[in-house]
Amino acid sequence: MYKVIIVDDEPPVIRNITRAIEKYSTHFEVIGEAYNGAEALKKIALAKPDVIFTDIKMPVMDGILLVKKINELYPDEILPVIISGYQDFNYAKEALKSGVVDYLLKPIDPESISDLFQNLSLKLEKIYSVKSTELLYRTLNSSPIDPDSLSHYLDYKFFAAVIIRSADLTGCLSNSYPIQDLSFIQAIGLPSITESCDVDRFWLVNSKNEQTIILLLGYLQNITPAGVEEAVKVIYNHLSTNFHPLTAVFCSNPVELSALPNLIMNISKKLNLHLILGKNQLLNIAEDSSEVLTLSVLDSSLENKLSTLIQLKSFDSLKDEMTKLFQTWEKQSLPQILIERALKQIIRLIEKNAPLISISTTINTDKQLEEILALSSDYNELSQSVWDIIDDLFQESETSKLKRNSANDLMQKIEEFLKSNLSEPISLQRVCDIFNISQPYLSRQFRTYKNLSFNEYLTNLRINEAKKLMAEQPNMLLKDIAEIVGYQDQYYFSRLFKMVTGVSPSDYRK
Repeated sequence: MYKVIIVDDEPPVIRNITRAIEKYSTHFEVIGEAYNGAEALKKIALAKPDVIFTDIKMPVMDGILLVKKINELYPDEILPVIISGYQDFNYAKEALKSGVVDYLLKPIDPESISDLFQNLSLKLEKIYSVKSTELLYRTLNSSPIDPDSLSHYLDYKFFAAVIIRSADLTGCLSNSYPIQDLSFIQAIGLPSITESCDVDRFWLVNSKNEQTIILLLGYLQNITPAGVEEAVKVIYNHLSTNFHPLTAVFCSNPVELSALPNLIMNISKKLNLHLILGKNQLLNIAEDSSEVLTLSVLDSSLENKLSTLIQLKSFDSLKDEMTKLFQTWEKQSLPQILIERALKQIIRLIEKNAPLISISTTINTDKQLEEILALSSDYNELSQSVWDIIDDLFQESETSKLKRNSANDLMQKIEEFLKSNLSEPISLQRVCDIFNISQPYLSRQFRTYKNLSFNEYLTNLRINEAKKLMAEQPNMLLKDIAEIVGYQDQYYFSRLFKMVTGVSPSDYRK
């Protein structure tokens, strides 16, 4: 239930609004009343309501000043609603500019108050979603948390966790901010899917990996492991039809909030150990024991053979040996963590045995390897991307120089495309489809030429364009600016803007 405090110096008005709330809303309850703004502030500090209904003209402190104080003390937490008579209608509309979210005209009309409650419910649902997600993010990162906020926004008894990874998520997720854009959540159909499951609430929380997202399920009452598993299977079956390959790892045993960080750590370990290129998987850590992986994939004889080929610059023979390696790994369904380890061993061999390699081309090589492994959908894609890296390491190769010139031209065209289409939904896969290139290749070019991931570059581009619009169009609404730069959810845009720049959009404009 959302909590309401009514502020008016006329007790009959308070009683009428209280009765209207009881009659026309099932999600709001009146928890207090006050007769002026100063008294209301004291009660707000103690009760922490979600909504304030306040008259405009009152003794001691009027409604306009009360609203300003609320927005200063409790930004993005409490929704102020002005109570106004018809004679104050113009004044009430002016009050909207001071941070009032809506107004209620006296005498109260049943239809208008029903519409008002519906509007307030939508706004509060978004606030609760953002606040609870932020609290979960802070919990997972062992950051300090206000106990009052925890009980107010995250009063759930048990939680379950699923970590989902797919190359197709690249460019869809925002790693600059812990909360996912509402449009993305709706686009992948999670709200409708979770409604059919035994789940009281769900949250999507970003991880530090651009291909990974954490799905948390909340339960107000006890839930059995079978109930958790059933819900996860429904969600996995839905998501795996949209994202491929997709690996989801979860624990069917529900835990309390305090145990979530350790649970996420264990699920992450399982995911990293069992991620297999090109394969869909659903794994439950409650059913499997931990395995110890081999420390090395390349034996000494193979290392010596590769070293010799590198020293002799026998590129064709080296490529043949690499092709055999990829074929072997594919047959063995070798976990990606071991493939990454082996490829880094090979890169170290190249650096050791090819002294003409430019230092500038080796700085980001490990990062590039990690990204192409995460983005490759099959071994053919991976092998081509790895060979491109190896080819680039040998800078005296004329074909490598030609490739660099071609890549530079391509990046310029992609930059122009991104800048011209900021208002549109843009994902890494969409750009790849338009320019007929693979995700690993494009990701590597961004890392090489921009020293940023695709997602980091796109976010910076959008925020910088928003800054430019604010400077050139000081009267343009933030909602319109958000949409122009590609964010349909203004609330999400404001939070992301502050995360990137350190200040809110409204403060940036001052």
